[in-house]
Amino acid sequence: LALWGGRDVVAGWRAKASASERLRGVGAWLALAICDVEANYLVVRAFQLTSLTSIMLLDCFTIPCVMVLSRWFLKADYAKQHVAGAVVCVAGVALTVASDAAPVAWGGAGAITSPGAAPIRGDALCLGGGALFAGS
Repeated sequence: LALWGGRDVVAGWRAKASASERLRGVGAWLALAICDVEANYLVVRAFQLTSLTSIMLLDCFTIPCVMVLSRWFLKADYAKQHVAGAVVCVAGVALTVASDAAPVAWGGAGAITSPGAAPIRGDALCLGGGALFAGS
């Protein structure tokens, strides 16, 4: 990321681009870098609040987010099989969050693995991190 951003800055200086044009290119790369750093922070923070199993399963939420973003911005088309796979992924995410929300007596969080301090909040952080990873 830093190499590509630096390449754009140097290319802008060589082409005698205006300062606003150079800053716009740097700003886009800076936004992507901040997005990536925040995604990493959210996922690492989620490790303190929920189980490793939940984080590994919820991290797949990046795939449907990437599909939505590429549809909006890149006008990508997907086959029915791709959409069906994304729906299955989102259903798995919903079931994982529901299992963390279920009481231990019903086999919810903590029945098999250690739940962590706040499994629902950890799941939300992991989903936010996955969405931010899709943006970066």
